[in-house]
Amino acid sequence: MKTPGSMQKLDELGRAVNPMELRKVLSIKEKGSIEVFYDRSHIILPKYKAHNECRLTGEVTLQDGEYEKQEKSS
Repeated sequence: MKTPGSMQKLDELGRAVNPMELRKVLSIKEKGSIEVFYDRSHIILPKYKAHNECRLTGEVTLQDGEYEKQEKSS
């Protein structure tokens, strides 16, 4: 596991800031979405991807979902 080498403190509401370098490496836009999971003593924060997100553009449209359905039925 690669680490950016920084330590973050939680504020009074339990929030932490994700370092800018980490967001750049993971291509997370400003105000982008992440998922939150935990496993024993680890918190896992992967970049959120919608199930019907376009693999090329990253956009979510109704058309992308329809294409996936056509692709699976072929």
